Amino acid sequence: MPKHPEKKHQYKNAFEKMHMYEIKDRAVVLRDLGYGADEVKARLKANAAWENELFELPEYCRHIDPIVDYVFRS
Repeated sequence: MPKHPEKKHQYKNAFEKMHMYEIKDRAVVLRDLGYGADEVKARLKANAAWENELFELPEYCRHIDPIVDYVFRS
């Protein structure tokens, strides 16, 4: 899995950290399966919306685009 050497993100809690790593891991898998960055962003956003359909989207969801962009630069 790609690491982000210059980013020292301060996670609010373990829950946020877990979900942000999950987004990165899913993005890597989808990239390796041949999906493009736009497709990966759409799939991850749809998945987050489905997982939270009864709730407000968590704050970590706003990091989907930057995480996917990072994965595709690696």
